[in-house]
Amino acid sequence: MATDCRFMSCWRNHATRRSSRRPRLVRRHTRISVTAKPFIAIILLSASAIAEPFNRLSTFRSCDEFIAALKALKPGGQPNIYSRALSIEDFGEGHSDALIVPDAVDTVTEVWRSEDCAIVFATARPKTEASNSIVGIVITLAYINDAWRFTGLRRYEAIGKYSEITCKLTSDTWKGYTPGHGISPPVITLTQHSGGRGASESTSWSLLFQDGKLYHYK
Repeated sequence: MATDCRFMSCWRNHATRRSSRRPRLVRRHTRISVTAKPFIAIILLSASAIAEPFNRLSTFRSCDEFIAALKALKPGGQPNIYSRALSIEDFGEGHSDALIVPDAVDTVTEVWRSEDCAIVFATARPKTEASNSIVGIVITLAYINDAWRFTGLRRYEAIGKYSEITCKLTSDTWKGYTPGHGISPPVITLTQHSGGRGASESTSWSLLFQDGKLYHYK
């Protein structure tokens, strides 16, 4: 009987200690699961953003979001309208039919933006065999149904050791351009440098952006 009493007393003490520990165990588990939920949510959101295709039908919450997506583009692994436009046909000996895709997008710049339209200029340097080359594309965007969308593209290229293509806003320079509040219709000027030491040339032309389209402007 004394043994049974001692056993019951030990069991009660053990049970009391176990019951006193349970809240701590439950609280620890609760803290871990609460902390993990936001972390898991971030991972899922990141994964969905990466998996989202980037093409001419993509929509963006802002013009800056489009620029970030274009800067991050890897043309060789992401075939779309921008990758194709930034590629160039190789002019090296024996490679006249080869299309050279750039490894990355070199520059992406917002040239002009109003509340409902924008002009973005991007360049890339495909690694052609015979000489240096550069490709420049002028992209127009429009804010439609609460999102920024692709509406058009113009492509230019230059070849030679000192090849270069630039694009500048020229219609607002007299007043000072404020992003998001550009004067409409805007005029942009592109300058193309081609050739090398032996022979080189420089050409400039202007484009008028009106009613969502680009027109040659004189």
